Amino acid sequence: MLRRLVGIDEEYTRGDRIVAWATFLYMFVWRIGIATVGVMFWNVARPLPASWWGSYYYVMTLCIPMVLGMVCTVWFIWGGLRDLRRLFRDLETRVRDDSDNGFVRRG
Repeated sequence: MLRRLVGIDEEYTRGDRIVAWATFLYMFVWRIGIATVGVMFWNVARPLPASWWGSYYYVMTLCIPMVLGMVCTVWFIWGGLRDLRRLFRDLETRVRDDSDNGFVRRG
């Protein structure tokens, strides 16, 4: 059920599954579970100084998402270039069928 919630199906490669699970776990376990609820309870039990909150939000809303964004960007560029190379290689070896005019015949 959790795989359906995340959207992972049989078409995902191993690397794609790693990226999808990492993104899901970051958002739900880290951001919501630990960084929001955990810090909220900590602050109720032992109030944090006002200067701490600026650093907290700087790290949580800028630094961590920027690093994750760079990793995902490199991952998608690398996968896109790899697939583009495969596409051109497949197009070079494709055998053209001149009788195919694009119409679907019912038979």
